Amino acid sequence: MQLAVICPPSNLDLIHRRQYQMVLAQHLITDPDYLAFYITQRTYDSHIIMDNGAAENQQVSAARLGDLAKLVGANEVCLRDVMYDSSATLEATCDPSVLYAIEPDKRMVVPQGRSVGEWFACLTQIVNRIEFASIGVPKHLESVPGGRKQAIRLVLGAYGTRWNIHLLGVAKEPVFELASLVNEYGDMIRSVDTGAPIAYAQNDMFICDCEHHSLKWTGDLNYVPERIVRARVNIEILDRICSSSLYAPTYRFEGAHHGNYTTAN
Repeated sequence: MQLAVICPPSNLDLIHRRQYQMVLAQHLITDPDYLAFYITQRTYDSHIIMDNGAAENQQVSAARLGDLAKLVGANEVCLRDVMYDSSATLEATCDPSVLYAIEPDKRMVVPQGRSVGEWFACLTQIVNRIEFASIGVPKHLESVPGGRKQAIRLVLGAYGTRWNIHLLGVAKEPVFELASLVNEYGDMIRSVDTGAPIAYAQNDMFICDCEHHSLKWTGDLNYVPERIVRARVNIEILDRICSSSLYAPTYRFEGAHHGNYTTAN
C-alpha cells in the first residue's frame, strides 16, 4: 500500500517528489504557493490524487475541479460526494457536469452512507450508472460496525480487483489501523492518504496510537527543528507499516468473486 502524506503549505518540502500525493483542491484556489508546488510535482512522475473538499465542507465546483486537475496534472480526482448521505452522493457523483469535467480513467468515486450496508448500496448504484477508475473509502466508516474492513471485503467479494481502492484518511489510531488493514488485504488496497505524520509532529510527538491529533493547516514545523525530525520519522514509520505486515493477524484471500477468507497465521 502506498502512502500519500497530506501536508500544509509551510512544510511541503517534506513530501517533495513522493510517489503518491494527495492535494486538496480548495487550497489550490486560495494559495498560489500550494498550487505552484503541485504543478512542479507533476514533472517528477508523482501519482497525484485531488480531493474535492467535501470532508472539510469546502467542496469545489465540478467545473473548477476539472480546471484544477488539468493545472496540476492530476492522475485521479475525487468526484463530488456528500458526507454520510448516500442518495445525495449518488446524484452529485453522477451529475453530467462532473462527468463532463473528469474523464473516466481519472475518476475516483467516494460512496457515502451511515453504515457499511448503505455505503456499499451507494457504490452499487454508482457502478450501474458511470465508469470510473478507483474507489475512495472514507475514514468515518471506521466508526460503524464492520468498519472499512467490511466495506473492502464487500467490494472484493462482489467485484474482485476491478478498481483501485484508496483509503481516504485515518480515523483515530494510525499505526494499528493501517497495519491491520495491510495485514488483511496487502496490495489489494492500493493507497492511503493522511496528515497524521505532520499532525503528531506539530504536537511534539512521534506517531503512535496513544491519542489522536488533527492536522493544523496553518502550522509551521520549521520554527521548532525537532518537529521536522519527528515529521520525517513519522513518515518513515507509516511508510514501513504500509509496505509490511508486522502488527496484526494476516488473512489469505481465496477467490475474488466469493469473498472467502481464512486465517493465514
